[in-house]
Amino acid sequence: SIVAGTLLDAVVMLDFEKRIVDSDDKHEAFFGQHVEAQALSELLSEADRPRFDAVVSQATQQRALQSMPATFLLNFATLEVQLVVVDAGGDESPRYVVGVHSVVRKDTPDQRRTQHD
Repeated sequence: SIVAGTLLDAVVMLDFEKRIVDSDDKHEAFFGQHVEAQALSELLSEADRPRFDAVVSQATQQRALQSMPATFLLNFATLEVQLVVVDAGGDESPRYVVGVHSVVRKDTPDQRRTQHD
């Protein structure tokens, strides 16, 4: 929706195995890599992976939106984000919808672009 698009930096659809589906150029630009069929948790810090699984389970069990702070460890940067997770329900993919709101971005020094680029 328009509201979600203005409040969130990315909206990611996940299948039953929590792998990214229906990715596009916007996702590739946000994550800095091709993410189709990749488990979203693989992009998270080790400490956030079990917490993410727990939040997804809570979203399913409580049938309510769940939220958590998390860290994406990407090739070009570390992103401190707020994740919003919803279980879309039903038997078809995508099963889960994850909204991503960036809070802090720390560029990886060797990947930082210079002004000459």
